[in-house]
Order: sequence, then C-alpha cells, then structure tokens
Amino acid sequence: MIIIVDLTEESNVEAIASSEKKNAAILEMVQSEQIRANLRSDFSQNARYLTQNYKYEPSMLDGLREHATLLYQVGEYAEAAKLLHFFRYLMHASEMPLSLHWGQFAADMLDGRWDFAFDHFRRLNGFIESKLVQSPVVQLQQRLWLAHWSLFLFFSMEGGRDLLLEHFLQPPYRTLLLSHIVLRFTCAIQVAAPHLLRYVVVAVLLTKRRRTSIRDVLALVSDVDAKADPFVQLFLKLVEQVDLSNLCTSIQECKNAALNDYFLASFADEIEHQSRLFVVETLVQLHGEISLSAASGLLSCSEDLIISALSRSPDLLVENQFIKREVALSAAALIESRLSIEKARTLQLAERFAN
Repeated sequence: MIIIVDLTEESNVEAIASSEKKNAAILEMVQSEQIRANLRSDFSQNARYLTQNYKYEPSMLDGLREHATLLYQVGEYAEAAKLLHFFRYLMHASEMPLSLHWGQFAADMLDGRWDFAFDHFRRLNGFIESKLVQSPVVQLQQRLWLAHWSLFLFFSMEGGRDLLLEHFLQPPYRTLLLSHIVLRFTCAIQVAAPHLLRYVVVAVLLTKRRRTSIRDVLALVSDVDAKADPFVQLFLKLVEQVDLSNLCTSIQECKNAALNDYFLASFADEIEHQSRLFVVETLVQLHGEISLSAASGLLSCSEDLIISALSRSPDLLVENQFIKREVALSAAALIESRLSIEKARTLQLAERFAN
C-alpha cells in the first residue's frame, strides 16, 4: 500500500506545491493528452518516445510516486489514481513494487471507480500469489489485507456479490492456475479470518447464483470457527442440518446484524427478503409443496409478503393457496440432490473448458 506521510494540515499545501515544482516535468507528461495518445502497450517504446521528445528519465517515476502519495494523503484520490495509472505505460505489472499495486487499487476504489478498482484487485491478487512475493508470512498477510479491502469493492459495485463468490470460492472447472490462487485465498480466510465468511453467505443470499454456490459455501463454512455468526447459523440450519425451527428469530437476528454492519447495512431489507425466499425454497424442496398459510405461520409474515418473495423465484409457483415445485424431495435426499446437481453441472463445465 502507498506509504502514508504524516503531514499536518498547515503543511499540506506547501508540501504539494513543493512537489509540483520539483516534479513539474513528469507531471506535465501525465497531463498531456497528446502524450497519452501516443503511448502504446510496449513499455520500452514508450520510454524511448518520452526520452527522445520530452527528456524523460526513469528516476522521474520516483517523484511521480511521491507526488501521488501526497495527493492520496489529502484525499485527492482521483488525481492520485491518474498519476499512478501512468506507471502502466512505463512498467510491466511484474516490475511494479507491491506498494504501487496497492496504491492503484486503493485510489480507484476510494474514488468510486469500481471497474478500474476491480481490474487492480485482480492484478494485485495475482502479484501477491506470484514468486515475486517470496515470504509465506508476507503472502498470508497480503491475502488477508486484500480479502478485507475487497469488501469495499464487492459490496459497492454492480454485480459485486457475484464477483465475491467468484474470488472467494473455488469451482473445480477453473483453470489450474486460477484455482491455485483462489484456494490459497480461501484457506487464508478459513484459517485467519473466519469472520469474513458471513459476507460469503450473504453474497449467496443476494445472488441469482444461489443454487450453484451452495455446495462450495457449505464446504467453506462447515469446518471453521464461525458458527456463532447469525448468517452462518441460518445457512447451516437450512442446508446442512435441515432444521426449520425458530426461523423467524434467525432471520431477524440476521437483519439486526446487517443493520450494524458497515458493508451490509444498505442490504438489510434485501437480506431479510432473500432469507425468507431461501427458507421457502428449502421448505418446498423438502415437501414438494407447502401451503401459504403454513409458510406464513412459520415465517411470521403475511401471505402477500411470501407471494412477493416468490415473484423472484421462477422455479416456484402458487397454485390453489399452495407453493409448489415439480419434484418433491425427502429431507434425507435434500443435500444429496443438491450435490448431485452441482456435480453434474461441474462435469459439464469441465468438459466444455477441456474442449
């Protein structure tokens, strides 16, 4: 991450002005639209072009980085990000120091440029797992920092919950390299940050990929010390234990926890809504059908509210005051059915990627 410089409020303006004067040449290059239009993906060619036409020297990049750090420190994230992006034209990602990758990721994220931030998230994740970070202790520390920082990204950008599942889980149809990276990322969370598993469970509740992710999430949360978390409790209660008691209380505990969570507060109502839908889906999977009145009593909510929840589930329908699906499953067959479907889908995807 960019090193934070301890600047008093009175010295901010002076420090930035001094840095602008000191690094005027490289800052003019960054601001020039003509220069940016002539830069290509070839780093050596870009360096020659700037050297021949604008007297560029590699040492100028140190000044550019220092100035970006000052801007980041005073909250000028957009300007800091603009300066840091210039490094892309002159250095390969593998040549950049780890702190520079962190600076690019953080500046874009704090400026709300989610697409750019996600791109830097992937670059940073790959860099952490590369041989360039040789210390296992440093790698573990960086993975954990990235997992925590990524919550700002995944719970702010459109489609972020799906992307969270993509990077926190390990579908077996991934490429070998990507699976290796995700596995290490997941193991770090299980071992040193099990409190992050609540966000994985919430992502499952909020995504349309719920059914395709259940198996992976169950494997992730079953053997870790996070079962006191209300979200993990509700998930295990429905998926592993098939326990339908006190569901209303469990859902309310999840909503209260969401309201007191920085990342989940804005999703509290949707979490409550999707939790009810998840319960109804489980009930129908268990019994083939269930009456609206029974579901209403179990969840302590009106029948209209349940019907509203079902409108988001194309697999369920209401007919003659009963919620139905095509095939009824016994409680004993519920988990096995889910795993069989997941295995078949995984094999199909693996075969597709192999071809």
